Amino acid sequence: MRTLSRDGGLVEGLLASGLATALGSRLGWPEVWRAAVLELRRHPEPDVRETAYGTVLGSG
Repeated sequence: MRTLSRDGGLVEGLLASGLATALGSRLGWPEVWRAAVLELRRHPEPDVRETAYGTVLGSG
């Protein structure tokens, strides 16, 4: 997951965002997935940042 998000590419970042969102929401937003989404909100690609900002993090 971190390898995908740190690659800096659009496709890799969107894949990382999708994985973090799907697994985070399924598992009740443990800290590792919350942190992944927060990291993606600083991604170099605007579309990845927008997707990450669109993710609603559940209480955790």
